[in-house]
Amino acid sequence: MDRDSAISLLKIRLKRASDTALDSTIITVMQHVQEMILEENAWLPWFLLSEFLTITTTADEERIQVPEDVNFTGNNFLMEYEDGALWRIDSSLDSGRKLLVKDSYDALYARYKTATGKPVKYSLDGDYFRLFPTPDGTYTLNMRCYLKDTGLDTNIENKWLKYASDWLMAETGLIIARDVLRDKVAEGNMSTDISRAKDRLYRKDTARKMANTEATMGDL
Repeated sequence: MDRDSAISLLKIRLKRASDTALDSTIITVMQHVQEMILEENAWLPWFLLSEFLTITTTADEERIQVPEDVNFTGNNFLMEYEDGALWRIDSSLDSGRKLLVKDSYDALYARYKTATGKPVKYSLDGDYFRLFPTPDGTYTLNMRCYLKDTGLDTNIENKWLKYASDWLMAETGLIIARDVLRDKVAEGNMSTDISRAKDRLYRKDTARKMANTEATMGDL
């Protein structure tokens, strides 16, 4: 579903199908909802997970910027991937790569201070990953993370509209009903739809993660 189709459907649900003056307001609210509500949620869905992104370290520089840097592919960084965030490519290892372990900056600085070498650990501070020990040369790093989706500045179908249009429209409809139309009935309906949509998406996300996963007790 593209953006304008979602707007038309939302206006039907708000009983404002012919109100074209409402379109620009809905677009503005929809953009806000995506950025500040959906993509700031405590858990993020599978469709925001990136492919492996690549960056090369610089000798004597402990910092690498999270994926707003031009060296990364994609949009802005939201959150690390829980099943392995940062890897160092290393052909000397049988696996071909080394998973860097995350810890607090204070703990890592106390251990490594000014040491240099192959990075084995990192912290996340503000807009930077900080590598320890500080790289003594150029190393290739890979990572997967959750990235912001394409904004709805134009009439496109982004991932939110493809996989979670019900949640996006319900959150948008709630704000329109409450703050623009002052329609208590519509506000209540949208609030119910938000709960239903979030629950559907969460269940779908969980089912995808669990499908074909073998349940075991301990290291069997």
